[in-house]
Amino acid sequence: MDDHPENLTDRGPLAPLTPEMQEPVRTDAELHRRWRRLWGTPGTGVRALWLMVLDADDRVVPLLPCLEDLPPRPAPEDVERIGWFARELLSMTDGASIAFLLGRPGGRRPTPDDRMWGRTLLAAAERVGAPCRPVHVAGDEDVVVLAADDLCLPEAG
Repeated sequence: MDDHPENLTDRGPLAPLTPEMQEPVRTDAELHRRWRRLWGTPGTGVRALWLMVLDADDRVVPLLPCLEDLPPRPAPEDVERIGWFARELLSMTDGASIAFLLGRPGGRRPTPDDRMWGRTLLAAAERVGAPCRPVHVAGDEDVVVLAADDLCLPEAG
């Protein structure tokens, strides 16, 4: 299996990572606000995954890689692939923790697919020992956090 994600880019609908956007993110509420500001205008219809690395002082590392062309549901090997990628990012940047933003078309309410992705991302971070901030989902209307309650709901169909 080739561990390197072929669909990695630095493009996407995110706003530029200005010095102000690199200020410390110490709380979950600050992370939520940061993702909302970075996401900018909702309704892009993009299905992709952004990774934010934070250093030991909770400052955002000036790099927001994006994995594009994500399928609606994660595959079993995505835990390994995304875990490998997160570990590499953390080691390259001296990062201390990681945060994920799943972008996809659709409404505000998390879907069963979003929950599957959330569990996959948390498992990937756990597999490589990377502290993970709450997973966020950006749809056509807004950016929302995948709460622990969302991740515990059973998968549909």
